[in-house]
Amino acid sequence: MPLIDNITTEQYKIGVWKITENENFLVSSISLSEDEKQYYSTIKNESRKKEWLTVRLILKIILNEKTEILYYKNGRPYLKKSTYNISITHSKEFVAVIIGKSKVFGIDIEKISEKPKRISHKFLSLNELEIYKKYNNDAYTFLWSAKESIFKLFSDYHLIFDTQILVPFVDFDNEGNFTAKVILDNKEIKQVVFYKRINKFILTWVVSNTI
Repeated sequence: MPLIDNITTEQYKIGVWKITENENFLVSSISLSEDEKQYYSTIKNESRKKEWLTVRLILKIILNEKTEILYYKNGRPYLKKSTYNISITHSKEFVAVIIGKSKVFGIDIEKISEKPKRISHKFLSLNELEIYKKYNNDAYTFLWSAKESIFKLFSDYHLIFDTQILVPFVDFDNEGNFTAKVILDNKEIKQVVFYKRINKFILTWVVSNTI
């Protein structure tokens, strides 16, 4: 199916795709370089192949120019010979990409499930555990996704989720934003987190220097 969501601002574009197509359709919809073809041939898992292809199809649509996705040593993606920055996420059948100039991004999409609540002690502070102890799976998925997005934004620093990425009480709605705290080098950095519920999934994204 085409993009199910296309978010555009002055600073960035986000494309969200639900994968319903087969592999052949996705391959025929994009033009791969020789390097990309070689890498693609090494991917064995069918779901992973579709995710990989869909990322490039989204990029083709929202960027409207041919480029390749490469990766820094820390795992952050970047675009070859391009002034655009990029962040990528996928979960189950959903894939999302954010691009923009002059800013750095982090994006994450998660299917709402019981897992984030079950492992909440691994990524929430004691204070956060107390604040959200009566909340359902939706809230814990929001929290996990928000921290994942921030972690990607600060990928050079390998932030610790429960001590360096802190979320205040947020009465989550279907979409909106809130301000989290990042503790880095004994300094407190405020970071706006944007979020949107898409079907049974939570999409979150962050932009550098939003405060």
